[in-house]
Amino acid sequence: MISIKVPPLGESIVEATVARWVKREGDTVAQGDTIVELETDKITVEVPALKAGTLVKRLHQEGDVVKVDDELGQIDETAAPVRTATSVAAPAAKVASSSPPSATVATPAPMPTPAPTRASPAARRVAEDAGVELATIPGTGRGGMVT
Repeated sequence: MISIKVPPLGESIVEATVARWVKREGDTVAQGDTIVELETDKITVEVPALKAGTLVKRLHQEGDVVKVDDELGQIDETAAPVRTATSVAAPAAKVASSSPPSATVATPAPMPTPAPTRASPAARRVAEDAGVELATIPGTGRGGMVT
């Protein structure tokens, strides 16, 4: 098990609030994926996964106040690796080619659901107070995040 801990937040900052869990218990995570967002009076910090695995336990809820070096959750690195689109498509292609051509039915591909807009908790609050839809704002932060 790998512990997810509150990272050093700055010179005089010793605590933060759990703003938003990005991953749920049971979700698989890749190394570097953001797991949880922490917010202080001055900054919002994304806490990444140090190794790939499965998030097995969240020890704090959104809104909880945590201190630097507190344990936030645990990742089981022995869990099955994250499946990629190519590993999922290969077995499906094999099944489709083994069925007779007359049994193949063309089904339209499902429409992709739009990804939720990535935004810092502070930006979400400001947008909500101003009545602005976050999806209409281009993100300028890291990874296209609205900050």
